[in-house]
Amino acid sequence: ATFYTAKAWVNFDGSAGTISPRASGNVSGVVDAGVGVYTVSFTTSFSDANYIVATAGNRGVGQSTMRTIGIDEDSPPTTGSARIDSTVTNSNFDADRVMLSFTR
Repeated sequence: ATFYTAKAWVNFDGSAGTISPRASGNVSGVVDAGVGVYTVSFTTSFSDANYIVATAGNRGVGQSTMRTIGIDEDSPPTTGSARIDSTVTNSNFDADRVMLSFTR
């Protein structure tokens, strides 16, 4: 079997006024594109936009519903960036911990 590693990854606070990654690899920046919407740009672009995004969702303090983090369907990924949505019960939500891994 072929072994594939993450080509990019990032961990950031999506509830901060200015997004500053806690840690990352091959990510040139993260832009707050609205409530619960983030654009992650890559330092080195992918060969095509057919990569996968692995995400981690969690429950915030006092929340009973799990957060969902994934690709924004209205803005398909490109070779140089991906637009990410963070939602709780079908509403966008600024998550305090967003963790993403991009693999191709």
